[in-house]
Amino acid sequence: VHRQLAGYFRSLALGRRRLDEEAWQWMQGESWLELLTTINNFAYFPRLYDTNDGTYHCDLRRYYKATNAHLDAANGLLQGIQRFEALKPEPAAFFTIAQML
Repeated sequence: VHRQLAGYFRSLALGRRRLDEEAWQWMQGESWLELLTTINNFAYFPRLYDTNDGTYHCDLRRYYKATNAHLDAANGLLQGIQRFEALKPEPAAFFTIAQML
């Protein structure tokens, strides 16, 4: 059920509802690769990291910790950065990501 819900939330535009639910549903469904792919999406990652109340920032740490118990989260993060580089973003975007790491 959690994997189906996560798939549904993935289909939504990137907004607060998707941020609240998608990664959490992947984690609850123990779909570690999908969770890692989600949190290493650098369109998604900054929004999880950059909130006023810090809630998503704590969630992001929890997701990496849970994923790392099953997969190599550091290698997954490196792959996410490489995918991000392939998009040829503005240089300022790299600075933003570096600050978050």
